[in-house]
This record gives sequence, structure tokens and C-alpha cells, in this order.
Amino acid sequence: MTADDIGEPGLSFGPFKLLPGQRRLLREGCAMQVGSRASDLLVASVGQAGCVVSKAYLLAAAWPGTFVEETSLRVHIAALRKALGEGGAAPEGCFHPTRKDRA
Repeated sequence: MTADDIGEPGLSFGPFKLLPGQRRLLREGCAMQVGSRASDLLVASVGQAGCVVSKAYLLAAAWPGTFVEETSLRVHIAALRKALGEGGAAPEGCFHPTRKDRA
């Protein structure tokens, strides 16, 4: 069963599909490794497509009610850029997540 079979609508952009409820990012149907904070930042950004998104908005989306240095935001944005292949670089490969209940 794939994420598309589950029926979550998702947000599509380019070759990517973001499944916010599952915190999953797919590239052409293949799951990509993205951390939970980076996923929160991506959901906040994609949800505001076409708009300028402030640092304060992104910090509140990924770390609600918590004081966080801007350095943390930069680290997670850099990870997203790497995963998405910004600047023409090929994104890192797909992965197949493992489940703890499988040996």
C-alpha cells in the first residue's frame, strides 16, 4: 500500500507530494527522508505558496510556544533545500523506511 492508496489529499508541487498528516514527502511516489521539524517548515511554506513567509511565522509553525535560535531555522531550511535539490543539484535518493516490528 502506498501513501496515495491511503487517500490523504496532500499538497503537490513539482515532482513532490507532501502528506502533512503523515509528515511524509514523496518525490514521484518515492518516500524521501525529511525530519519532523523540516516537515513542519515545509508544510508551513507550501501552505503559504506565493507569499513571503517571515522567520517568525516559520519558527512558530515548527516550534510553537518555544524560544528557538534562528540558527536552528537555518539548519532545517538548509536540509530542506538539500532534500529538494535546490540550485539544480539532484536531490538525495529515496529511502524505504523500516518498521520496528519487522526483523
